[in-house]
Amino acid sequence: MLHSHRRELESVVPAWSRESVPIVAYDFPARFEGPPEVALVAGIHGNEVNGPAACAQLMSCLASSPHRVRSRIRVIPLVNSLGFDIGRRSWPVHNVDVYEQFGRVSEPNQGAVATSPQKLAAAVLTAIDGAQLCIDIHSSNRYMREAPQVRYYEPSDASLAAEYQDLSRRFRLPFIWPKRLEGAGGFDREAPGDPRRILSTVFAHRAALVGRRAFAFILMGGSSERVNKGVCDSLLRGIDAFLTSLGMLSAPDSEEACLAAGTLIPMSRDRPVPDEPSRPIVVSPDNLKHVLSQIPGVFMSHSPVGGYVASGTPVGLTVDLTNALEHREAVEKGGWLLSLRVHPSVYQGALIARLVDETQVLTEK
Repeated sequence: MLHSHRRELESVVPAWSRESVPIVAYDFPARFEGPPEVALVAGIHGNEVNGPAACAQLMSCLASSPHRVRSRIRVIPLVNSLGFDIGRRSWPVHNVDVYEQFGRVSEPNQGAVATSPQKLAAAVLTAIDGAQLCIDIHSSNRYMREAPQVRYYEPSDASLAAEYQDLSRRFRLPFIWPKRLEGAGGFDREAPGDPRRILSTVFAHRAALVGRRAFAFILMGGSSERVNKGVCDSLLRGIDAFLTSLGMLSAPDSEEACLAAGTLIPMSRDRPVPDEPSRPIVVSPDNLKHVLSQIPGVFMSHSPVGGYVASGTPVGLTVDLTNALEHREAVEKGGWLLSLRVHPSVYQGALIARLVDETQVLTEK
């Protein structure tokens, strides 16, 4: 069913091989002419498998319900296929993070590039050129699990920032995390300690900033090296809600449709979520708190990521098997778990969880 939608963008030949590695996109409607209006990209990091899995579900649904498609949608489900094959984050030939190559290549269709990771980046930029909306799907690393969330790089222009805020709410995911958008020069020079700082070489920054006038969003959820069906379903519902709200997809025929109508994902039954689906929790440097391990050892989590945790409640237990010690890792203030550690081995001071402080959330308008 998907073969008619397939478009081979480029073939990269690694230095150690004579065989090429194709970069493939899928177009909806099939093989449309002209630039895409919406571009979805996943699998830039080879060990982040939730994105390719969510794209596979999305493409299957779009192919089986072509009458819903009202815009030109291009999906690139797996950029770093070599890294995916061996479960490695980077491009294995050069051990290079493909995600950081997008600011190191020329504009689309502007000539050759030096390495295969840069050729990958250039092919993706050419494929999405002209898109009004870019969605980049990621997971956390092997150590942490993220609640489903939408991130974007916040521009300095107030009116453009307001447009980003409005669009981000249309995904109807439980968390929105704006990050600072910088021009050439990389990190924010004015606030080097700001956790929202970002590299200017990454894909979403390039798609939003360099001659594109595209709105670029990052969808995040789960952890790397494993597919989480619940995370994939949440991201899929978020994409469907977003595109449907903008008229780029028609409404699903029924609740049983493979793309369910978007609703805010419930985070916990122990604490009310925001009253309206259009008002998710916005993460900021003021309300983001970190829970760090107090002792080294083996960490076992007690709480679901995305759920509410009351003040003084432990999110897990750390056991020091060498010195026969144990410590319950409790939160000082109540809030919602944005991120939670899944890798059991911790050192003293290791990140256990990121918590969105409820006292700051309740003041959001």
